[in-house]
Amino acid sequence: MKLVGESVRSFTSRYPNVRFDFFSASTAELVQRLDEGLLDCAVLVAPVDMKKYNYLKFPESDRFGLLLHRENPLTRNREIRPEDIGNLPVWVARQQLESNMLSSWLGRDVESLNILATFNLITTPAMMIEMGIGMAFTFENLVRTEGTDLLFLPLRPNVEADLYLVWKKHGPQTRVSEKFLKQVKKDFSKARSGESPSAES
Repeated sequence: MKLVGESVRSFTSRYPNVRFDFFSASTAELVQRLDEGLLDCAVLVAPVDMKKYNYLKFPESDRFGLLLHRENPLTRNREIRPEDIGNLPVWVARQQLESNMLSSWLGRDVESLNILATFNLITTPAMMIEMGIGMAFTFENLVRTEGTDLLFLPLRPNVEADLYLVWKKHGPQTRVSEKFLKQVKKDFSKARSGESPSAES
């Protein structure tokens, strides 16, 4: 989201009267809102059926791993392997139950885990984990761990997912959303070439 943030900063410096409305939810909820015309665009995690959408692929993928308390014995490792999980209590996002990304890494059905709770956003699980309640499978950059009792450890074998900014192929776009997507395309292009997006762009 930092790359999108750069686009927001550039855009609002040029158009200060524009107000953004951010909505955080699971992939399924975001796709539904896109299809109903309630969102101009959305950041989605692969796999996504792109037939209905135009899209931009983010220059970098995101690592999947385990969010846990710093005093958890597993933090002695620098990475998490399937055999490390055992029967330990874990938080699992609802969409992870429906995709095969986690089950492929585990080598078994996700439902075979000791699932403490399911969730759609990592905010509440992160708070609970900092209290010492379980650990959660999540992406690396969704929770800030600096200055907290939280630690992120990547999975081994490595699991990464591509991220996409998507918007509907068919259906009207407002002038504001068209201009913003143009800004995002410019910033994505700069990021791919190694150039930092600029507020003056």
